[in-house]
Amino acid sequence: MVGLVTFCFRIIDFSKDFLLNDGFRKFLLGPLRRVMDGGRRGRRHGRGRGQGRASGLEGTRKPVGDLVPSGQVGEQMVETLRKMSEVLERVAGTQGQVPSVGHVSGEDRALERFQGCNPPRFAGDAEPEVAEEWIGRIGTILDVLGCSEEKRVALAAFQLEGPARAWWNMTQERWSQDLVPRTWANFSMEFKVKFMPSIVQEQRIAAFNRCCQGTRNVAQYEKQFSELAQFVPEMVRMELGKIQRFIQGLKEEIQGVVATTPVKSFADVVEKALLIEGTKAHERSDRDKRKMISEDSSRVLEEEIP
Repeated sequence: MVGLVTFCFRIIDFSKDFLLNDGFRKFLLGPLRRVMDGGRRGRRHGRGRGQGRASGLEGTRKPVGDLVPSGQVGEQMVETLRKMSEVLERVAGTQGQVPSVGHVSGEDRALERFQGCNPPRFAGDAEPEVAEEWIGRIGTILDVLGCSEEKRVALAAFQLEGPARAWWNMTQERWSQDLVPRTWANFSMEFKVKFMPSIVQEQRIAAFNRCCQGTRNVAQYEKQFSELAQFVPEMVRMELGKIQRFIQGLKEEIQGVVATTPVKSFADVVEKALLIEGTKAHERSDRDKRKMISEDSSRVLEEEIP
């Protein structure tokens, strides 16, 4: 009996999401009611011992009432099934009134993932370098999470406190009145105007404009380019503009090839540049080897000639 009760309770837990369906409710509750009815009737019409075997295949399917043992155990089992039936009826009656747990967890999942990245908080009373580091760190986390524009703004604002929170409250009121889109570019621009002096912003813009490959390899150049780009989002808001600016900073031997190669994204440009750089390096290595072999051959010939 304990096993059957445990099984029935598992059915209750499993079937919560299906009890709004009338067919499923009848399918599940019908057998329970028949068992209870059979238990109440008892075994008044039961067969004698051995009668089932003598009749062969006839009567091999027992009446539902025979599933319930007689005596005190049977009464307890019937009472347990009756209570479980009532539980199922109550669950079915309240199914439409309970909010969807999946929906609530979906709303909270973005914040949970964001907090799992240990985002820093910002109070607005620190040095400009701290503000710059904060907006850069938050931007990196949001890039990894892949949130929508409005969600990015909401999550970033969640980390503001003190004077910074007061500033944001006034800013979002103004945005609502002026119908300003809640985008990350708008948020970061407003943030920098408030907490980073114009001289700092001008220095970052100048550093981004001067950024080029120089004597470094493509990977080193891309690293610095991406680090500076996060502080000037308005300059790389469009993917095409970001691609063109990156190509302009490449070495001429790489720039010319990449500029004439069709690309779809910034990642494609970086991949193409790395590939071309590797090809150029291999070609230089081959030329250096041939030159060395040629010089060695010339020296041997000069030594052999008297």
